[in-house]
Amino acid sequence: MQHIDLDINSMYAWQVAQPLDQQLLDEIQRLANKILKEMQIKLNQPKPKYKFSRNWYQAEFDPADYFAVDKWCEEQFGPHPKHPDAWSRWWHKFENSILIRDQEDYFNFVLRWGKH
Repeated sequence: MQHIDLDINSMYAWQVAQPLDQQLLDEIQRLANKILKEMQIKLNQPKPKYKFSRNWYQAEFDPADYFAVDKWCEEQFGPHPKHPDAWSRWWHKFENSILIRDQEDYFNFVLRWGKH
């Protein structure tokens, strides 16, 4: 068994350090609980029904098909938005091209109306 020689200064340092260690552990625990609570809040948020990019896909078509394209888009995507926003699926802004929000809708449009 090894003999440890403790003096008054080292005993005082140990007594002071012990409450500081406990305070540090309490603070770490408090912060960990706060982070866990924030993570649980984010995990419990409802997921959006539709997944789409916020960017537009632009597809070109033959201008001679303008009215047929417009009718087809209304049948596929709903009425043309007067003021498109993040939830708008399509926007027929140009004479020979269209802006489409969802990638799958874009592929369907290109397969049906895209220039070959």
